[in-house]
Amino acid sequence: QEPARRGGTGRAGRAAGLVVTFGVLAVLQDRDALPFRVPEVGILLVPVALGLNRYQTPAELAAVKRGELPAFEGNEYSRWGLRLEKPIAEEWLDRHREKGEDVSIFTPPTMRHPTCPVLLASPDRVIVPEGRRAREVWQGLLEIKALSAYRHDEFDIETGEVPEAYAVQCQVQMEVVGLED
Repeated sequence: QEPARRGGTGRAGRAAGLVVTFGVLAVLQDRDALPFRVPEVGILLVPVALGLNRYQTPAELAAVKRGELPAFEGNEYSRWGLRLEKPIAEEWLDRHREKGEDVSIFTPPTMRHPTCPVLLASPDRVIVPEGRRAREVWQGLLEIKALSAYRHDEFDIETGEVPEAYAVQCQVQMEVVGLED
């Protein structure tokens, strides 16, 4: 699937990201929503807070944030996902260079939303022109998901459709780093 890129029409993607982002931020900043008020919220928690995560409910997330349940520390699947991230990124880069694209990728540091500093993003990779990393030349984000083959039917390679939880994660991440589509 092609990554989100800077420029182009992008209005629908940007609008969707803003709606989701500010809906979540309203929850995070609402004084009556104390279970969700934490010093920092990573992008992976946004789908959980919106009820889009198959493994954790918003109520369970609230209990974790209150210290009533242990936080997810990883498992065999998440360890394999992290282990496979680098070779998948390298394969993506090789395929795009084979097409003659002048691109490179790098792993950026964790970033904060400019107006809501509790919201953090850690993109898997940032796509840039070869040999450049300056913020103004960022072309897109590469978000890598190494999932079981049993979940292949959740994705549509032809249309680029992905599960809603991943789409929300990407949209909010794009909002944090300032990419439009």
